[in-house]
Amino acid sequence: MPPALVAVSIAEEGRTTFRMLFPLFLLWPLLLVLLLIMLLVLLVVDAVRLAVAERYSYTRLLWAGLKVVGETRGTEVSVRGNTRTVGLAVR
Repeated sequence: MPPALVAVSIAEEGRTTFRMLFPLFLLWPLLLVLLLIMLLVLLVVDAVRLAVAERYSYTRLLWAGLKVVGETRGTEVSVRGNTRTVGLAVR
């Protein structure tokens, strides 16, 4: 399951001063169309490369990239400075 939201928060001296949610789920329909077009192109490229006896598959590379994107869900990063803390959560 791909990430749906990215939450960014900034806290100064223990008090949250800024919080923003980025809705990634609004971009997924557009990315799905681009993914399908890219998949068709890569399948043709793989067929041509197979015909000239090269074994490397770009389609597998695309699937591996999608798996990495799916695994980013649940990632939380927090960076603390002297007076400020910046947090990033992928949900």
